[in-house]
Amino acid sequence: MLRSDRAVEQLTLADIVEAMLPVGPDASPRPVVMAVAGSAAGWGTLPQHWRVERVADDVSSVQRLLVPEGTDVVLCPPWLHERHLDAETRTRFPRFDLHEAVAAALLPRLPTSTRVVLVLPANTAHGAFRGHVRQQLFADWHPDLVVYVTNRGIFPDIHSTFQLTLIRLLPRGQANNRSRIAAITGDLAPATVRKELARLVRLERGRTRFGYVLERPLPPAASLGFREHHPERARYRDELTRLGPTVPLGKLFNVFKTHYRTRADRRGDQDEGHRGVLVDGRHVTRDGDIVPDPSRVATGSGHDVLQPGDILLRAIYADIGKGLVAAVVPDTERPLIAGNNLLVLRPREPLSEEEVAFVAAYLRSQRADTLLGLDAGQLISVPRLLELPVPRPDAATQQALTDLRNAAALFQRWRDEALTIAEQLFEGDDLDAGRAHVISMGQRVRQRALAASTLDDLGTRLRTRMPYPIAARWRRVQVATPNRDGYEQILECAEVLLCFCAIAGWALARHADIEFPRLAEIRHRFATKGQAGMTFGDWLAILIELAERRDLRRLPRTTPFYEVVEFMRDKDIKNAGRALAQHRNNDRHLRRPDALETPEAFTVAKADLELLLQGAEWLSEYPFRIITKTRRDSLNKITEIAYQELMGDHVIVPTATQRVAEQLDADRLHLVDRLGRHHLLWPLLHAETCPTCHNFTIFVFDRWNSASDDPEYRALDHGHAITVPGSAAALRTVGFLPP
Repeated sequence: MLRSDRAVEQLTLADIVEAMLPVGPDASPRPVVMAVAGSAAGWGTLPQHWRVERVADDVSSVQRLLVPEGTDVVLCPPWLHERHLDAETRTRFPRFDLHEAVAAALLPRLPTSTRVVLVLPANTAHGAFRGHVRQQLFADWHPDLVVYVTNRGIFPDIHSTFQLTLIRLLPRGQANNRSRIAAITGDLAPATVRKELARLVRLERGRTRFGYVLERPLPPAASLGFREHHPERARYRDELTRLGPTVPLGKLFNVFKTHYRTRADRRGDQDEGHRGVLVDGRHVTRDGDIVPDPSRVATGSGHDVLQPGDILLRAIYADIGKGLVAAVVPDTERPLIAGNNLLVLRPREPLSEEEVAFVAAYLRSQRADTLLGLDAGQLISVPRLLELPVPRPDAATQQALTDLRNAAALFQRWRDEALTIAEQLFEGDDLDAGRAHVISMGQRVRQRALAASTLDDLGTRLRTRMPYPIAARWRRVQVATPNRDGYEQILECAEVLLCFCAIAGWALARHADIEFPRLAEIRHRFATKGQAGMTFGDWLAILIELAERRDLRRLPRTTPFYEVVEFMRDKDIKNAGRALAQHRNNDRHLRRPDALETPEAFTVAKADLELLLQGAEWLSEYPFRIITKTRRDSLNKITEIAYQELMGDHVIVPTATQRVAEQLDADRLHLVDRLGRHHLLWPLLHAETCPTCHNFTIFVFDRWNSASDDPEYRALDHGHAITVPGSAAALRTVGFLPP
């Protein structure tokens, strides 16, 4: 769609039509007969090779039009609704408006060498109820180029937002069955329009700045809507599957049109049916609310009596790109009766409140708007609406949406409670008692607000919501001062973060049955060096490869821990990781900053660390657990587990229980995905009481000595190391150690 340039001169219809009838570089312009009703003043300056013929407000006048061979025709007939036509015209052209009847009468009389440009209301080209008109107009003439234009004062007697369509027709035998469709909005320089339309006319496939080539042939009666056939619709349809499988809306809902209500209906004067509050299209708001006038009542029966869980749509599509106007019918004391300009969507089978709310939100979205492909002013086509693809979100997405709505409802209750307490200050005769009441009752409200406001602070979120090894390290960074020790705390926190993210990536690769990045290289290094270990650089390289591997990028976004694949795609995050790895490498090789350089190095490194942590906040969505006890019920295939959730900077947490279908290992660490499935992190991570400091500790596989075959595990929250019996065999099983 081409929007406004800073134009020196006003674009006119003559400019557009001249661009639609191009001539070769060595050819002279073909003669043009312009058949127009009324004045041609709105057309601008006409080219000299155009001859103007007046068309009267009837069909017979155009039949007297003489068009020689080799002459093009521009037809702008009189626009008049069919109800104003005489009986003879209505019989000859049933359900045709006058402009459509005039065009249908002219086309059979034209020579086959003629190119025709019709100037008509846009509804003729894309209206759902004008298929019979298009069938007759385009049976022998192919709509080769369709250009939509907003009136903008071209016809002074018509509203400036009214949309016109200019359709270039070629005889069917001379056309290649491709249609080029464009839309022009705003004020454009005539030279820009000529250039862009010329480019579109030459194009055999693809898109231009404001139009596209529709390669597949359309039947004559098909709609020529700009948005209906736009290539973006196919892309949106494909992307929609990322939320889950899609089904046509008609599989989920019946769609009813409401009948036109007379004044008696609107007053509720009829005796039959249910009496209730009338809801018209204007009572449905863009925010998803239904705000009827309680004083307006009506009677209704059948699907006109609205039910809780119905979805109401305004029947007229008004604003391109703003979505449909949709709202869910609430449970009300008085019945609601559907009025004019509405479509009622009623679930075919019982749907939960969350599912209905999801569909309503989807209908209000720009994505559904594009997929429906309506143009401004159209009535929503029920058959097209029934075919609209609707995603069925996976459990994780549905749960996230439910949590958001529950949170919004909770915040609303808290807001109402706070306002109620504030208004109680002036209730009663004793202001001192009112003051004491407000202060005491408001204490909990103020505590809620204070607790909620801390979540806007990155440091608080990291300390309270990230997995324990990261949160504990971050707590030390928060209180560190810009000295040598503080600088090392930053580098150690960064290494623990990248290590944990890489292990989440390992869990993803195991779930997807894909080779873990750099695994063969790590295994080869252990086999050839005899004694080697995992480094900061290894964890960073694994994460970068996770972001760059094509087979991983093709995984569905619903794959557990998929965020780790996208983690290092951010250029700034990748650069921050590399910078911290370089700092760590320099520190290990005695190239650390001196006392004067340390404060600045501390500040730079902390900023890089915060960027990494901010990019890894997705970890807070996946509970990090140690399963302390399991009891399997083989008969019912249920495992009862006891676990501790190790999220936040405190390792002493209560034990909880849960029943799951999985068979899980006790005394092992797991990461839980959004569907509640547990992913084993052993043998890369291990938890036990540290024999050195006697604290419960999370250890990570760090080194291996081929001579002793004893893997060494190092604590993530301090520097102590241990060996774990049986871990070598487990590490060979998952491919980290050579056979």
